[in-house]
Amino acid sequence: MRAVTRVDQAPAWRTWLHGVLVAVYLVGQFGSLLCAVLATGDWGALFDPGLDRLGDPKDSLPSGPMLWVVGLPAAFVIYVWFLPLIGFVLALFRPRSRRWMLVWALLTLLIFSPYGSALHRWLID
Repeated sequence: MRAVTRVDQAPAWRTWLHGVLVAVYLVGQFGSLLCAVLATGDWGALFDPGLDRLGDPKDSLPSGPMLWVVGLPAAFVIYVWFLPLIGFVLALFRPRSRRWMLVWALLTLLIFSPYGSALHRWLID
């Protein structure tokens, strides 16, 4: 008879929480950017976001229920801009969460890149 060994896995809520936080962060960063690009029609502004090309980010947010879907994550990203750094540090201490560590590392590189800082400056206007 074979002995079954238990593999340590992260609880389901922790994996779910990582996914929700990444989704909120991505929607907050790029949802409002995509709304502004669609409103202005300047597709080049995806790679160079700024007030001169896109205008005020609050002007391009959708109205109605979609405001909650895009506006709340955008507000979250404005005030908790360092979330990817926290997620990366927390994932470092969980040896089984290599996938989330990679996702958080990429998002951390994004926020500290010139593109990420330009995007954040545009959002906080």
